[in-house]
Amino acid sequence: MKVLLSVCLWMAIQPCFAESASEQDYDFKLGHWRIDAKAMKPDQSHDQGSGSGHVFRNQVGIIQDDLCIDMQQVPDAVGSTMRTLDPVKKIWHVTWVSYGSPSGSGTGTGTASDGTVVEQFPGSDEHGEYVDEMRFTLHGPDHYVAELSRTYKNFGYRLECVWGYEARRVSQPIEDQCGLLK
Repeated sequence: MKVLLSVCLWMAIQPCFAESASEQDYDFKLGHWRIDAKAMKPDQSHDQGSGSGHVFRNQVGIIQDDLCIDMQQVPDAVGSTMRTLDPVKKIWHVTWVSYGSPSGSGTGTGTASDGTVVEQFPGSDEHGEYVDEMRFTLHGPDHYVAELSRTYKNFGYRLECVWGYEARRVSQPIEDQCGLLK
């Protein structure tokens, strides 16, 4: 978990880069993963969790990312993310479909720059409109880190590390309680 905290601080100081998208942007995620996760609680402390992921490219080129993460005190993260490349606009269309979680579903866009993939999801809550930004970094053949930060549009306040996970490649799918991973 020390890696997640240090990555969180590193990503807070990274500037924005000119971005685009290509078919290979998410290739680092393809395969089976063991996941250690954290999610921010209302008091801004973090809950820990663990689970599994299975990422594949389907017959029409959509990258499907199935997650099953069991959190200790906050809602579990169980669902699928679909990523579809728009080759004309050079952008990924990203849709999270939650399976029974109160956090619901969401849509956003993804781009890549300098070895980092960034996804942005607009939303709103009782504090106003915001943009969630998910960054995938440190991706090598067997390891990557994902961190989500939230920036409120009306007053520019940024919450770092609202949600995040560290993924380590495994050779076989992990049996879990979800039944959605094959």
